[in-house]
Parts: sequence; C-alpha cells; structure tokens
Amino acid sequence: MNTSPLRQQLINALHIRHLSDRTEQVYVRAVACFSDYFGRSPARLGPAEIHEYLLFLRDVKRISWCWFNQTVCALRFFYTFVMNQPDVVARIPYGKREKHLPVVLSQDELVRFLGAVTRLRDRVILTLLYSAGLRL
Repeated sequence: MNTSPLRQQLINALHIRHLSDRTEQVYVRAVACFSDYFGRSPARLGPAEIHEYLLFLRDVKRISWCWFNQTVCALRFFYTFVMNQPDVVARIPYGKREKHLPVVLSQDELVRFLGAVTRLRDRVILTLLYSAGLRL
C-alpha cells in the first residue's frame, strides 16, 4: 500500500512511543477520516476545521463518547507529535460521558417481577439485590 509521507510520519511517531497495534490502527484511521471529510491533507487543516469535524461527529454521525474521545486523542497526537503544533492541541476538547440514571421499577412492576419467580431462594436473592440498590 502506498502511504503518504505524512501518514508514514504518524506511523513512525506511534511506533517510537510503543503504542499498541490497535491504537495505531485507530489513530491512523481517525486522522484519515478527518482528512477525507475535508478532502485535503490534515497538514492544511487547523482549529476551525477540527471544531467543525468534531461537531459533525457528535451531531450528524452521533458516534459514541468512546469513539469521539479516541478521535480527539488521535488528532491531539497528530498535531502534537507529527505537526509539532501544540497550540492547536490545547483547543481540542474531550467529550463528556453522558450520565444515565438507572431504571427503577414501579411497585406494581416489582411485585409482578418477584411474583414470577417460583423458587423461594431465588425470590429472596432478587429481593435482597433489588433492595440493596443493585440494578444489573
């Protein structure tokens, strides 16, 4: 496969730091997707394009928090160690993990749920787990 000099620099920077093969794949792919989105080399893209791309990932593609932050890490790495532009990195924000409230059953739902359990031992265990606040 023919790789560009910039991609090879990124791969070399990842190798030097002994990052895992999977991290290397994810970072190279993230930077490539960023570049493809604008149709230009990432060397010619700056903070405004990064901001636009991250909004696109969040609002249009609706990627998960984990993938969003992996993309942010890849762009931070690229602009710090390959492009030597640490000032750009300071402007790339990490995503915040969404907090989800646990589902709490109504009293009727709980009575029906526990009533469906036929063995007394299992019903006692489930009652204890639910009353202790474990919502697995």
